[in-house]
Amino acid sequence: MLESAEATDLLTDFHPFGQAFRQDPPRYYAALQAASPLPIDVEGKPAVVVARYRQAKSMLSFYKQFSSVKPPGTPGMERVDFFNSRPVMNYSDPPEHTQLRKIVAPAFSPRALEVLKSRAQGIADELLDGLGSEFDGVADLGYPFSLRLLLNSFMGVPKNEEYVFTDYLATIPLLDQIPPGGGKPQAYLDAWARGTEYCEVALERARKDKSDNIVRLIADASDDGTISKDDVMATMVVLFAGGLTTVAATVGTMLLKLAENPDVAERIRRDPALATRHFEETLRLFPAVAQVMRFPTQDLEFEGLAIAKFTPIYVILAAACHDPEEFPDPYGFDLDRPNNKDHLGFSAGIHTCIGNVIARAVMPPLIANVARRFPGLHRAEPDAPLTFDHGNPRVRHLTSIRLAA
Repeated sequence: MLESAEATDLLTDFHPFGQAFRQDPPRYYAALQAASPLPIDVEGKPAVVVARYRQAKSMLSFYKQFSSVKPPGTPGMERVDFFNSRPVMNYSDPPEHTQLRKIVAPAFSPRALEVLKSRAQGIADELLDGLGSEFDGVADLGYPFSLRLLLNSFMGVPKNEEYVFTDYLATIPLLDQIPPGGGKPQAYLDAWARGTEYCEVALERARKDKSDNIVRLIADASDDGTISKDDVMATMVVLFAGGLTTVAATVGTMLLKLAENPDVAERIRRDPALATRHFEETLRLFPAVAQVMRFPTQDLEFEGLAIAKFTPIYVILAAACHDPEEFPDPYGFDLDRPNNKDHLGFSAGIHTCIGNVIARAVMPPLIANVARRFPGLHRAEPDAPLTFDHGNPRVRHLTSIRLAA
């Protein structure tokens, strides 16, 4: 536990998008929890940080009081405007949120999930067959698994066309370099324009081929006016961008905890159903989305703190997932933790990640498959520090984990 003077020092001039916090966020969790809700200053304007589990869960559960819609002029928003200011599920509230979610809901039905699970098994078997005695859990398994499952299978984008979306994703870190009040980088705008043009072609193809994938659902919504042509790209990007790197990184962290806990791996070999608990506990320890934002719809008091209407509130999901009041021994990996599924790795409330049903369906079988195939799995470089991608201020993704079978 941090001493009070050290905690005060640590939180002086704290910035939720700052490099110091991004480089080592766990170092801040205890101090943030102790001070939560914490009033801060971001670019000369008041903001609030929330880091306790109970507080975060409450705030995420009541969209009428704590909206996801970014008010105009909110400091720093140009750095996280991944969808070119278009309305998407993440940043909208009912009725717009309900309408957008309804468009893609059939793609997450039990029947659709069974089809996707079968495809995921085939993809996993092929990738695992190709692994050598030493491999990178993210680059050699997590990323290609995510790309082929989400973009090629779920969204129906052919392999030779996936570059449209991966090129776009590569420009997102450029947003983080925008100075306050600055405009979007031209490379980002060009990639968005190419994506929008591609989406029109993909929608037309889906109509002609009567494709049975999410692109067809979006095409139907575009045809009946439910969604505008300008918002098609945003809808496709939120589904792809929201899953590709998060799934890839989570596969990596699942493999990391499997390699570090041979007793857990043995239990999963004996009972593959335990892979589900492994998945939930890993996501609690390493939530792929580290923070989200909410905005009060009126002046209010929260946990004794007066917060003015539209004040940005940074909800640090990763800190809440390590709250000792909710998760005793919060930094330990406990397969038998009774409430590990209560983590906020998928957020909560109406904005619970729509892709959580896919992740929960396909990732435990993958880890059970790895445990069965590689009984001696261990870190190839046990003393090497873990490396994370800090190019997106809202996420913390494992970039590499060297493993040996």
